[in-house]
Amino acid sequence: MANEDKENPSEENEQPAGPESESEGLSAEELANRPYSEEDAWNKSKKPLGQTILLVAAVVGAYLFFQNRGNEADVERSRRFLEASTQTEGAEERFLSFAEDYDDALGGVAKYRAAVLQYRDGRFDESAESFADAAGRLDRPRSGLRRSRGDLAGTAGLEAADLFRS
Repeated sequence: MANEDKENPSEENEQPAGPESESEGLSAEELANRPYSEEDAWNKSKKPLGQTILLVAAVVGAYLFFQNRGNEADVERSRRFLEASTQTEGAEERFLSFAEDYDDALGGVAKYRAAVLQYRDGRFDESAESFADAAGRLDRPRSGLRRSRGDLAGTAGLEAADLFRS
């Protein structure tokens, strides 16, 4: 069989495989003087370039998808607060429900709005509790200087004492 292969050469053995096989027998000078082919350069680089572009597009798409998932929750939160603010019927229940779901500054504002509605309705005990809860949620430093409630009461007492002295 080995003799048959030598006698009957196949087509693959006779023809060069491509441009790489052409350059295998060339010296460094001959390779340097070979003309530049833009088509060859494009054919060699288009697959890695396409893969890189697809990878970048996939990363950007994933980033935008996960960023928008967080925005949907914020949109729903804002919609609920605005709905409670604009519709007068059942607004107190909506504000209280919102304040129950969100324990942050906006939840404190909702609790405050519910307390105002309770106060207008003459339910002073409920409104006092709601105002106290809202004040606890909204007790955030505005100028970077945090004071405790005792400090504020002490300062207010000193200011009131100064007013009576004069």
